[in-house]
Amino acid sequence: MDLLKTEEIATLHSLLQAVQNPRLDIPLLAAMASPIFGFTADDLAVIRAENTRNDFYQAVLDSREEKCLLFVAELKQLRQAARGLSLTRLLEEIFMRTGMLDTYAAMEGGQLRLANLEMFYQLAAEFEAGGNRDLPRFLEHLDAMQNQGLITAGDQSATGCVTIMSIHKSKGLEFPVVFLCGLGREFNTESQRSAVLCHKDMGLGLSAVDATNRLRYPTIAKRSISAKIGTESVSEELRVLYVAMTRARDRLIMTYASNRLQQDLTAIVRQIDAGGKELLVREAVCPGDW
Repeated sequence: MDLLKTEEIATLHSLLQAVQNPRLDIPLLAAMASPIFGFTADDLAVIRAENTRNDFYQAVLDSREEKCLLFVAELKQLRQAARGLSLTRLLEEIFMRTGMLDTYAAMEGGQLRLANLEMFYQLAAEFEAGGNRDLPRFLEHLDAMQNQGLITAGDQSATGCVTIMSIHKSKGLEFPVVFLCGLGREFNTESQRSAVLCHKDMGLGLSAVDATNRLRYPTIAKRSISAKIGTESVSEELRVLYVAMTRARDRLIMTYASNRLQQDLTAIVRQIDAGGKELLVREAVCPGDW
């Protein structure tokens, strides 16, 4: 299930959007109608009926209802805090001021709801660790991840359950025990063997044709581009492996199978003894080699 579509995270997401820009009616209404602020459909209808010409936030500002006054005061405090606090500190401020954690913990499935809120907090922490601290970029980051299907809610409603997912979908999540399987799978090198290679910086790489001898062979440019693509592919595989290995909180179990394990280990030991560690890393053909 999409993490952002769970009730508690949808509320938090809407509140963050309202903090960033309260003139957006849909996030503002979603936050107000949530269990956090408790506006009913009738309350919202009365506010709109009193002011039909402006956006809904202006209608809330113009209202003299006590609930509206309290909500506006709270939102102003959070908007002011967002200007000076980091993402994680802003979330902590929201949790403290709104009592969101206690509210959702008291509801049905409270443990899972708290786990989802913790997962969202970890997403913010990881984003912040990358050097970005402002709310607008974080909201854009969430939209991009949601569009790619990379934010998935955990399911802890049943004990002893197993969640199977791809490494990309596991980004930002954490589990007590992780099985990282299939490390003997060889890297996909099809992009290096195409008839025409294309690189954003190095341009096109073509094969040369010797019509007299009926031969076709790669040009220096094509070999260079192929090597560059290979290096970038290996770097990406390393990043993916890092993501997978850091999903485990308590225990990580990795599986690797080979038909020629003894020969592989012997070759690795020889290269290490010869001081070829860097070359050994570059020549890996599967994650298990690393």
